[in-house]
Amino acid sequence: MKEKQLLTSRRTFLKSTLTLPVALAAAPSLFTQAALAADDADFIAEWISEAGTYRRNLLAEVYPNAGGLFRLRVHVADQPGVLAGITQVLGAERINIEDLEMQHVSPDRGGSLSIVIAGESEAHRAADLLTAQGYGVVISDILEEDA
Repeated sequence: MKEKQLLTSRRTFLKSTLTLPVALAAAPSLFTQAALAADDADFIAEWISEAGTYRRNLLAEVYPNAGGLFRLRVHVADQPGVLAGITQVLGAERINIEDLEMQHVSPDRGGSLSIVIAGESEAHRAADLLTAQGYGVVISDILEEDA
């Protein structure tokens, strides 16, 4: 019963006037752990979907033209200097990285580097540069990813 009350209150919690860092810090421990403990797959699926909506809303606030943001997903090896090499190639061509995230899979398989670039032409230019360096690159419009 207590877990269900906690799960029900998450929407109120996330929509409250609390600051985003406080909400983000508390939400995983309060809501996902309770949902996992209750084996509530529907809750988890709904929460992931809502997270996409909140993320798009946040992007719209931070970037007036969020539709101009593109994500490059780059498969990278787990080796020293790989990240530095990628950022140096883009920096040398004056391509600004708006955001980046590394998702490590394993030492043998490397991981996926997510790079956010503003502007479709800049994103394609960045992808071409990284492809020329031997990386596999996939480009997507950031707002269409979670739609």
